[in-house]
Amino acid sequence: MTLAVFLNAFLLLFLGMFRSCNVYDEGLILTGAMRVAAGAVPYRDFYANYGPAQFYLLAGLFKLFGPSVLVERLLDLSFKAGIVAACFAWTAVYCRKSSALLAAALCWTWLFTLIWYGSPLMPATLLSLAGSGLFLSAWVNGRSSRRLLAAGAVTGLIVLFRYYVGFGVLLAHLCFIVINDFHGDGRSRLRLRNTALSAGQYLAGTAIVCTPPALIYLAVAPLHNFVFDIITYPREYYGHARRLPFPGIPHSIDLLAVSNLVVYIPILAVGILLFFFFSERDRPRPDAASAPASSIRHEHLDQFFLLFGLLILVFYGKGLVRVDPFQMFLSIAPSLIVLVVLSERLRPRNVLFRYAVAATLLLTLLTTAAAGLGTAIKIFSRYHSSVLAELVSPPGPASLRNLTSWCGVPNPLHTGLCFLVDPDHIKAIQFIDTHTSPGDQLFVGLPHHDRIWANDILTYFATQRMPATRWYHFDPDLQTRADIQREMIHEIESEPVPYILLDSQWENIREPNDSSESSGVTLLDDFIRDNYQQVQSFGEMTVWQRESP
Repeated sequence: MTLAVFLNAFLLLFLGMFRSCNVYDEGLILTGAMRVAAGAVPYRDFYANYGPAQFYLLAGLFKLFGPSVLVERLLDLSFKAGIVAACFAWTAVYCRKSSALLAAALCWTWLFTLIWYGSPLMPATLLSLAGSGLFLSAWVNGRSSRRLLAAGAVTGLIVLFRYYVGFGVLLAHLCFIVINDFHGDGRSRLRLRNTALSAGQYLAGTAIVCTPPALIYLAVAPLHNFVFDIITYPREYYGHARRLPFPGIPHSIDLLAVSNLVVYIPILAVGILLFFFFSERDRPRPDAASAPASSIRHEHLDQFFLLFGLLILVFYGKGLVRVDPFQMFLSIAPSLIVLVVLSERLRPRNVLFRYAVAATLLLTLLTTAAAGLGTAIKIFSRYHSSVLAELVSPPGPASLRNLTSWCGVPNPLHTGLCFLVDPDHIKAIQFIDTHTSPGDQLFVGLPHHDRIWANDILTYFATQRMPATRWYHFDPDLQTRADIQREMIHEIESEPVPYILLDSQWENIREPNDSSESSGVTLLDDFIRDNYQQVQSFGEMTVWQRESP
C-alpha cells in the first residue's frame, strides 16, 4: 500500500508540476551541481549555505544522464513522493487506512503547493521521517543497538544535505533518549548507563557517515571557508538580512492569506501534545486490540508523541527567520501526522482537549484546501504551465506557443521536457549562447549591488557558462560588503569576462529586513560601468560588453 501511495503521489506531482524555473532558488542548486560536476568543491570554490550532498547527488546524475532540469525535477519529485509515502506509513501504524490516506493527502497538497524544486529540504525531510522510524523501532525491539546505529547513520546523511536539520534531528533524538530513560523506573546509576550507551551507539552511527566527508574536505580545502559560509554568515547576518514577520489574521477571503496560517499549526500541535502529557497521558484509553499490526506497537504511542513533539519543536526554529509555509514545512509534515493520529486514537475525558484537537485539525484542513486551490488556479488557470496542461493541449496553451521556438533549441532547460523562463531571460540566454564560447566565464549581477534581495543564478546553468566568481550566489549583507565586492572584482579581472548580464526584476521588492537597506558600497557597480558598456537590453535584462583596453 505504501508503494502505491508513493507511485500515485509521484504521478500526480509530475502532472501538476510547474514548468517555469525559479531563477534564484532552483538556479542555486542547478548551477552548484554544474560546478561540482566540473570539479569544483563547495565552500572552497563557491559560496554555499547548503550541505554538499544535494550538489554531489545531482552532479552524479548529470554525469549519467546529461545536465537538464528534467533530471533535477524527477529527483525532487521522488523525494516529495517519498515524504507523502512516509506520512502514510507513519499514520497507518496507529490509525485506519482511511486516516492514513487523509494524512498523505494533506502532505501531498502542501508539496504540490510549495512550488520550489531542487531544495535539499525535501531529502532532509524524508530522511528525518525515515530515520525517526528506525530510531523509535529501536525501543520496540528492546533498545536494538543495530537500529540505533542505523538511525544515527541516517541522521548523518541528513547533516550532509542540510546541516541545521541534521543537528535538529540529532538534538530531538538525544532528548528523547534522556527523557525516555529518566522518566521511567529504576536506579539512577542504571538509567545513566543506559542513556550513555544508547546515545553513544546513536552518535557512532552519525560519526561513521559524517567523518569521511569532513576529512576529505579538510584534505583539499581550508576550514575557514566552511566556517564562514555555514556558521559565521548565518549566525551574524542571516536573521537581519532575511527576517519576515508572522502572518496576520486575514480580514477578507484571501486564499494566500488563509493558507499562510498553516505556520501556526505546529505551535498548536505542540500545545496539544503538552496538554496530553501533563493531563491525559495516564488516563485509560480505548482497547488497543484494534490497532494495526506493525513493528511499532500501539503501546508505544506515548513514545511516538514524545518523539514527534520534539521533532516539531526543533524543526520549528528553522522557520522563525522567514515565516512562510515552505520554511515551516519541515515542522508542518510531522504536525499533520500527529494531528491525524490524535484525532483517531485518543478519546480524552477533557472536553476542551477534544475541541482543541478538532479545531486544530479543522484549521489544518482549511489552510490546506486554500493552499491547494490557490496553487491550482495559479498553475492551471492563470499560467497554463503545468505538465498536464501541455498533455491536454499540445504543443501547449496559447500563452506558451510563442515559446515553442525556445523549446526547440538544444538547452539544459528543455532537454527531455521544456521548462520555461520569462521572455527577457530567453533572449539574454540566447544572446550569451551565440556571442560567447563554452570556455568563457559569465557574471550575472544586479543594476545595483549595494542592496540585494536575490539574483539570477539559473542563467549560468542555462548557458552552461561557469560563474566568474565564487560569490555568484547573492545574499543580503554579503555581496553588499566592500571586502566581498573587492574580491569579486579581482576574480572578474583575473580572467576577463566578455559579457556581464544585469537583471533588474527584484528592484522593487521591499521586505522589512536588511535586504531593503543600501550598504552604500558601490565598488562593483563602479567597476562594471568603468570597464563595460551596455550593448543590448531585453526588458529587465541588460547586456554589458567588456571594453577593449
